Amino acid sequence: TEVPRTTEIHNIDSNYANIKLPHETKVNDVKSTKIQLTFFLVHGVGGSLHQWHYQTEFLVHLGHRVIIPELLGHGRSSAPKRLSAYSFNELADDFETVFLLYKRDSYNVLIGHSYGTSFCTKIAHDYPNDILAMFLISGGGPVPLQPARCEFFSLPLCLLACLRPIAMNWLGSKAFYNDSEQKQQEIGRALKVPAHVLRYTMIGQHWLEGDDSYHRQLTCETTLIYGLNDQFVSYEEELWMYQTLKLCHFHVIRNASHMVMIEQTDRVNAIIESAIINILKCLNLKTLSDSNKRQISFGTSTNSSLSTFSPVDSCRRSRRKLRHTGSLTKAMPVTQ
Repeated sequence: TEVPRTTEIHNIDSNYANIKLPHETKVNDVKSTKIQLTFFLVHGVGGSLHQWHYQTEFLVHLGHRVIIPELLGHGRSSAPKRLSAYSFNELADDFETVFLLYKRDSYNVLIGHSYGTSFCTKIAHDYPNDILAMFLISGGGPVPLQPARCEFFSLPLCLLACLRPIAMNWLGSKAFYNDSEQKQQEIGRALKVPAHVLRYTMIGQHWLEGDDSYHRQLTCETTLIYGLNDQFVSYEEELWMYQTLKLCHFHVIRNASHMVMIEQTDRVNAIIESAIINILKCLNLKTLSDSNKRQISFGTSTNSSLSTFSPVDSCRRSRRKLRHTGSLTKAMPVTQ
């Protein structure tokens, strides 16, 4: 399998090893002997691996494997000056290539933020038997993607480049709930993309397939995480997504905006851990945290027995049984 263009991927556990893939793709691969699940973390427009720092640290601490691709033109990925390179389908193909290279049987979890949620949704739709769970953070409603008409992104690239720092500071201020030193640091890290990348990525958001009927076909367990003070995505949009998905949990977090995973790190991490624990419970597996010697056990399944069935199918059978007995219902959104 080949990665079609340069994409920066970070696979983090404990000891770094540099690997080169075709087309000069760089990979930071860190091995662990107690990996349970593989997490794919996908950022949105203007993002990079830095926005996932707190989740990466937390998941690795629990013994999981983390893969963080950086979208074309973002972070340390290459930034070609071709509009077609930044179309939704091209970026989705990039992520699909990364997913197929690093997926671990059926033990994969997707976490997407903003625009990145669309790429996660497409993978969950196309590879339903490979996904245990999906977390969509500040992703909005189940609507087809169409480039929004914006005069700012229609400016000549030279002028757009001059105005970009001002625009990025304004967008960054809207993405966070309150002023803090951490906010200023994160704004400095985020949205550091060339002007042409910003324009082409915004124009390339064209995905008419992703409507509500498409989302209703998703079968993996999905958790929505939303900052109550989000100025880019409305509560009504998130509620629509929650009502559309078949198996969905909805968490609303106060005192947080679009970058909720940075502003309310502990709450977001707790939501992710709780959901994973429930899924592992369905699979009769256990999760380990070596640093505090905590062990949460949900059975005594051996490796040989695990290889005889699909974890995804097993978990879904457990949930169908609960639904049949009336023990599982779709809960209302949880505000924290």
